[in-house]
Amino acid sequence: MFKPYRVIYRVVGDQVIIYLIADGRRDMRGIGAQTAWRLNPSSLYR
Repeated sequence: MFKPYRVIYRVVGDQVIIYLIADGRRDMRGIGAQTAWRLNPSSLYR
């Protein structure tokens, strides 16, 4: 059965770095914008 999750990760050598596990039914653009705002609010106005 399909699971509606999205996983954002990077493989570095023999390690897997997981950045995000999110419910795929949610608005991913909105989540990305909120995350960018929390990390660096001024970056949204460039």
